[in-house]
Amino acid sequence: MPTPIPALNISPITEQLENIVMMEISNAVMNDCFFIAVYQFWVNSNHDGHHF
Repeated sequence: MPTPIPALNISPITEQLENIVMMEISNAVMNDCFFIAVYQFWVNSNHDGHHF
């Protein structure tokens, strides 16, 4: 049987990593949403004047 890794030793590191990962993901999602919103606004405003 494999020896179980003691959870107490790794849990603080795991929590820190989870927090960092969640922050990175939420930042990326917010940046993507902002970029998409700006892009859609730009496309819509461009298509108002020019009908392709």
